[in-house]
Amino acid sequence: MLFGEFLIKRGVATEEQIVKALDEQKKIRLPLGTVAVTNHFLSIKDVYAVLNRQVEDPEKKFGEIALELGLLTEQELDKIIELQYEKNPNIGEILVRRGVLNKERLFEELNAFVRIKGAVLSE
Repeated sequence: MLFGEFLIKRGVATEEQIVKALDEQKKIRLPLGTVAVTNHFLSIKDVYAVLNRQVEDPEKKFGEIALELGLLTEQELDKIIELQYEKNPNIGEILVRRGVLNKERLFEELNAFVRIKGAVLSE
């Protein structure tokens, strides 16, 4: 179960609020190519090579193509994805900013979510 689903089940947020927060999260997420260039993993020329290949095969993700072309290693791709998520606000932050819940309630819900996830993992 994802955190957004958890909040819906507990009545903390509506499905509509979660969907809107996820949409906002997607809109502000930096593209993988941008993160790769700004962190010196790829050149702009490399990004164009990946994007050109992606036009031919739109089902493939940017990272998959970069690996296939030998432009990135698995470790480099993992690091770029990690950097992308570090710069991306999480759903909880977005919900607080939108006034769906306050920081204290977010902290309480995160703790409850972690406890439940821990119980599920240990079974």
